[in-house]
Amino acid sequence: MQDFQLFHHLRPERRGGAVAAYCRSTLSPSHLPVDVPPGVEALWVRVNPSSHPRDAAFIIFCVAYHPLRAPTAHLLAEQIINTADTLRMKYPAAKLVICGDFNGLDVSEILHQLHLTQVVDFPTVQQAKLDLIMTLTYIITTPTPTLTPSGTKHPPLHPVVTRTHYLAPALQGHQDLPTYA
Repeated sequence: MQDFQLFHHLRPERRGGAVAAYCRSTLSPSHLPVDVPPGVEALWVRVNPSSHPRDAAFIIFCVAYHPLRAPTAHLLAEQIINTADTLRMKYPAAKLVICGDFNGLDVSEILHQLHLTQVVDFPTVQQAKLDLIMTLTYIITTPTPTLTPSGTKHPPLHPVVTRTHYLAPALQGHQDLPTYA
């Protein structure tokens, strides 16, 4: 997509599936190289919106995918909490947004430990809220559903953060793109 940069983390153990984020190039996005345990699907990206208040130098996004009934629920929650804590210590002025397809995963511990709010208040797949956005409520104005890109399972969410649009879809089948470990 023109004017966007793609960041993704492919599943090493099987073909297809991944976690990915398209970020507007004008936001100067960069991949945050953090350790992600095997079996956990999470990607960490940093964006620097020029319209963002000076007290928040940038926003850190975690894009995650939790397969339905996967045995890695605890690992994913632990990875998100520990990585977010580490990044907050390293970048205390940064804002945090965690989003993705959580397939019914109980995210209450993530919300509690990181003092975040889950802001999606509408069904994202049939009658269920599987796709979530967790953040501090004062940096999110409106999560909005959009059209489904080719090859994705659910509509991606566009969190509107301080008037700047971010796109974090989960893409599948992109085997020809670079992988961030």
